[in-house]
Amino acid sequence: ATDNGFKVNWVSEDGTRCDFTHLKNVFQTAIEAGSERIVLGDTVGILTPYSTSYLYKCIKREIIDPLKKKIPMGIHTHNDFGLAVANTITGVIEGCTYPHTCINGYGERAGNAALEEVVTILERLGINTGIDLTRLPELSEVCEKYFNQPLALNKPIVGEHAFSHESGLHIAAILL
Repeated sequence: ATDNGFKVNWVSEDGTRCDFTHLKNVFQTAIEAGSERIVLGDTVGILTPYSTSYLYKCIKREIIDPLKKKIPMGIHTHNDFGLAVANTITGVIEGCTYPHTCINGYGERAGNAALEEVVTILERLGINTGIDLTRLPELSEVCEKYFNQPLALNKPIVGEHAFSHESGLHIAAILL
């Protein structure tokens, strides 16, 4: 592919369940073969923020740093444990510059990291995503209709009830 001018990204399918030595060998081989970017794939969503942080530190220390050249990293998470967004944010904090996301978190099984949640959190952390947050509800709605996948009313960021308040004490505190 690289001989024909294509840029190559290597995604480690199910890379979070294999032995680290195997993952290291696969990533090193991909880089030697011309991959410009490596992506950790949490295909069945088993990572936690702690294990994500640990794994990225190991990848940097044992794979990237010895090469003495910049190899961008990505992360691809699934939401089987409800942690896809948290794991994606953790990956970015650890130096990942190519987070994979899906609008509304749409994806197989329990879904993937939700674009609208990830970019909102990154912006709140002071990381410029280049995404106009005000357009996310519209994009979410279009995709909801197109995919015929109704959103939960309490879906973070774009759900109908995401910014509503019901508790009397809570309302009183907001009005102060």
